[in-house]
Amino acid sequence: MNAGFWLKIWAIRLFGVLLALAGALLVVQLVALLLWQYGIALETRAWPRLPIRLLFADHSEIAAKSIAPILQFIPEIRWSWIRDPDNPSALYPVALWLFDRVHLGVVPALLGALLALWGVLLVIRHRYAFVAAKRQDGDRVRRIREYRKQHAPDPSAGRDIAGAQPDLDLIEAAEKAWRQERLKVLRR
Repeated sequence: MNAGFWLKIWAIRLFGVLLALAGALLVVQLVALLLWQYGIALETRAWPRLPIRLLFADHSEIAAKSIAPILQFIPEIRWSWIRDPDNPSALYPVALWLFDRVHLGVVPALLGALLALWGVLLVIRHRYAFVAAKRQDGDRVRRIREYRKQHAPDPSAGRDIAGAQPDLDLIEAAEKAWRQERLKVLRR
């Protein structure tokens, strides 16, 4: 196996690990939000709600509520469709109900769980591909050694083996071509 193959394997592993870490951080964000809410609830005896609707609300209107300390960390998305109370759309009441019920950290946590799963599966899948490629390379080397042992000259005979050398070169050339073809398959 050449250096390019190893580089590709390590790059894919690193990418998978980074995806898994990014996903785990998004899940940890939900846990941190819930712990913060619990801490505020212990202090004030009131549970501060963090619905998705806070993303689309006017922050100046809700700055006096109990979520004021975290409001600076919530982006304000100016989406007139959801801010308009006289919206004639049939989906408006459904979206409003959903945005009022779903926690602010649930959507990123679900995306984080999917990212983490994708990263772990990527690492596992390429680990098996790497093991298979390593096994095939080991088999190839073993077959070359066995062939060379079978066709090695008998030292007691003292005969010239000039005709046997092209056979070994042909086998090495075939094995090199096979290895290059195998690397093309693994790169896909």
